[in-house]
Amino acid sequence: VETVAHGLVYVIRCAQNASIWINEDGKPVYEIQPPDVLPQKLNEPELAGFETMG
Repeated sequence: VETVAHGLVYVIRCAQNASIWINEDGKPVYEIQPPDVLPQKLNEPELAGFETMG
C-alpha cells in the first residue's frame, strides 16, 4: 500500500496528461508507452461474418 501511495503522489505531481502508469508487485511505478498504431479498417471478407444491427 505504501509503494502505491508514493507512486500515486509521484504520478500526480510529475506525470503528463493521458500518460499510463503501472504499479505491480510492490515495485516502484513505471510509465508505459503503447505503440502508435491506428485501428485497422476491416475489409469486405472480414466483414462478411458480422451481422448488421437493425
